[in-house]
Amino acid sequence: MPEIKLVHGPVEDSIESLSQAIQALDSTIKNDVKGDNVLNVADKLEELNHLLQDVLKIYQELSIENVDAVRKSVDALKETEKQVAHAIQLLM
Repeated sequence: MPEIKLVHGPVEDSIESLSQAIQALDSTIKNDVKGDNVLNVADKLEELNHLLQDVLKIYQELSIENVDAVRKSVDALKETEKQVAHAIQLLM
């Protein structure tokens, strides 16, 4: 029967690295693109910058939620491994 083997250290290190990268994501974008320029393109670019900033914030929030879900899954797998190991010891 195939075995699922979880090596906890590297998984937890990767999760922590991902979490730090997500939190370090800088979603600030230069707000005043126009300066003295009054072209419609500058207005549209500013609008797009604000939309992109909103999208990046939402991405960051969702990614943090995803990292939390991964952590919970790893913890649940650890607990399952402990329970299975204990059950096997009882059978022996």
